[in-house]
Amino acid sequence: MRRIRLDLSYDGSGFCGWQIQARGRTVQGVVEEALSDLLKETVRVIGAGRTDSGVHAERQSCHFDTQNESLPADKFAPALNRFLPPDIRILESSAADSRFHARFSATERVYRYRFYPGFPAPPMWSRYALALKHPLSTERLNRLAAVFVGTHDFTAFCSASDRSRSKIRTINRAFFFEQPPFLVFEIAGNAFLWNMVRSVVGTVLSEYDNENAEEKIRGLLEKGNRSGCGATAPARGLSLIRVNYDEEE
Repeated sequence: MRRIRLDLSYDGSGFCGWQIQARGRTVQGVVEEALSDLLKETVRVIGAGRTDSGVHAERQSCHFDTQNESLPADKFAPALNRFLPPDIRILESSAADSRFHARFSATERVYRYRFYPGFPAPPMWSRYALALKHPLSTERLNRLAAVFVGTHDFTAFCSASDRSRSKIRTINRAFFFEQPPFLVFEIAGNAFLWNMVRSVVGTVLSEYDNENAEEKIRGLLEKGNRSGCGATAPARGLSLIRVNYDEEE
């Protein structure tokens, strides 16, 4: 068996997330179907992370094993793209060591949430950014974002349906910056819980005008009180930017 790594990009608007389900179109399901059509064998794809319904990926990573020996590793990308719909594209394919695991070998996931500074957003951006009705200070936003950096229990900042045994996650960086025409929030960590990034974004927005916001956010992290958080931000503004692995650092 050969192990192949794929790096792919997708527009999440038309998907019910990454993970395959009994009902609903998923990225994993579509990629597995395309691989089966290409290789004439049943293939299971393992992703680096499970993006939620409507969330995009600029560079997601995954791997699969195959008995096919004839197709060079770097040719899987162009060959597979012929079988995929326009909202998914394989950016790169490469041979991977049998010890490589797209999920468990990953050391960091990087997400970005984009805002359009104006309401309503132009149609070309409305599927990929959240429109802001009022201007926001990057300096103020970064003071709030800094509270999340470090190792914390993120019980308050995830879906009640998240079944992870531990809700402790390490955030390496979290900051806002301007990238015209967008205001962008970047957050990077070892792993993320279900709806975690969107919950962080929603809480930062809801507490923006609160003079004691930093103290409140620290309390939410310490007490795990989900009811004190802001509404979960819409999926359309969120994108998985890349997945980092030790050998690439």
